[in-house]
Amino acid sequence: MRGPTLRVGRRDGAGNPVCPGPFGHQNGSLDSKNPDIHCEAVLAAGNWEVDAAWPHVVALVTSEETDKALLLAAIEAVASIRPHEAAEILDDLADSDDEDIVAAVHEAMAMTEGPAGEDDDSNDDDDSLH
Repeated sequence: MRGPTLRVGRRDGAGNPVCPGPFGHQNGSLDSKNPDIHCEAVLAAGNWEVDAAWPHVVALVTSEETDKALLLAAIEAVASIRPHEAAEILDDLADSDDEDIVAAVHEAMAMTEGPAGEDDDSNDDDDSLH
């Protein structure tokens, strides 16, 4: 059986979903009381790099009240939505006593790096002295 899906009606010229207002709030997905729908909406926001979901996702990551499944989804989404800000947001969770959370943070941080562990700001073709 397939899990819940997030439906997006309108799309922009590039085929990306367009939602009026903050992502998911029109249909209530990010505010859903159903944990499965909420989790799927957070994952979708990360997959689509929806910047409007950033405050909601950061709130989930920084709250001590967020359940584990939703926290793991939010950790992944943080790294996708704003990769250059992920380290600062996820830093405290890297010291968690929960191995799954630490692993998710390490995976998220790896996602923010370029190939071979280099960040996006590196330029291998630059022969100038630094």
